[in-house]
Amino acid sequence: MESFGVTNSQIQALKVFINLLQQHPEFLNDDRLDFLRNYIISLGGKIPEPKKEEPKSEEKPMEEEKKEEETAKEKPMEEDIKIDDPDVIPGDTIEPETINMDIEVTEEMEVQASTKRSEAMEAFNNGEVDKAINTITEAIKLNPRVANFFACRAQYYNKAKKPNAAIRDCTTAIKLNPDNAKAYKMRGIAYRMIGQYQKSVVDLRLGNKLDYDDNTYELQKVVEKFVAIEKQNEKRHNKQQEEKPKQEEQHQCHCGGEKKPGCDGHGGCHRQGGCCGGQGCYGGMPNMGSMPNMGGMNGLFAELAKDPELMAAMQDPDVMTKLSSAMSNPAQIATLMSDPKVGPILNKLMSKFGQNAAQ
Repeated sequence: MESFGVTNSQIQALKVFINLLQQHPEFLNDDRLDFLRNYIISLGGKIPEPKKEEPKSEEKPMEEEKKEEETAKEKPMEEDIKIDDPDVIPGDTIEPETINMDIEVTEEMEVQASTKRSEAMEAFNNGEVDKAINTITEAIKLNPRVANFFACRAQYYNKAKKPNAAIRDCTTAIKLNPDNAKAYKMRGIAYRMIGQYQKSVVDLRLGNKLDYDDNTYELQKVVEKFVAIEKQNEKRHNKQQEEKPKQEEQHQCHCGGEKKPGCDGHGGCHRQGGCCGGQGCYGGMPNMGSMPNMGGMNGLFAELAKDPELMAAMQDPDVMTKLSSAMSNPAQIATLMSDPKVGPILNKLMSKFGQNAAQ
């Protein structure tokens, strides 16, 4: 066979080439194969019509693309829906007093404490809030184990715009008596005053469950609206946090941070086809459609003919189909690397490309 200038290796390469054409007859429309088309036509064969290429959109300059990406990254988060609540105030800083909760309470002390409580209620009803606070404090010191004393003082603290002190007293009252409805209601009011709406609505609901009143229910409905706004804001925050990694992932490639044409050197690609100028970032693998390091399509077949393992694999129609797909769409290379048939071939080709590129 070699007597007329054709080697066995060239014959094997031709077999692979014919196999490729059988899988993709449209390749015959390549301008470089006009001699082959003419020969087929002279034998009465037909050449498939070339596929019409879809118009490609103009590729934006790298600087413009990069600027758009940076603008997208710097896009501010949507603003929260503001809660318009005129009753929210800064929290107070009253230091809690020291009360001996284990004091031995006599009957006389109980009577005195009840008297002080009545005096405190009278002062409060007369608008003397500070006097009411001081008087009920005397009652608490005389008998610190009465939950309602603390709940009453919390009510007075709320009136005096001291919600943190009210919250402390309510918490103490609930420890003394978990079923004290007034303590839950007063704490719900105090939480609302400092803008902690979700805690507020929990206490208001429980307080009204223990002892219903219309005023507490009306306040509960107001606070529930604020809670709904907070949850809507939280939901939007969570969604934005979930989308952020996805947006960053879209700009990443497999260049490992190595700066290459079209790449910012941090895994961000600014060109279609990746940071390697459309050649992908898989061990230096070039665009399989042009094979610049292999001398084009002819160089590919010449290399295949030198490797019996590659030649055998290329006889498989499935392998040829997938490989030709990778030649036209390098983006599929990453997926095909895990293919048990095509993966080893791609690895070998990548190795050969690297050797040729270094020469």
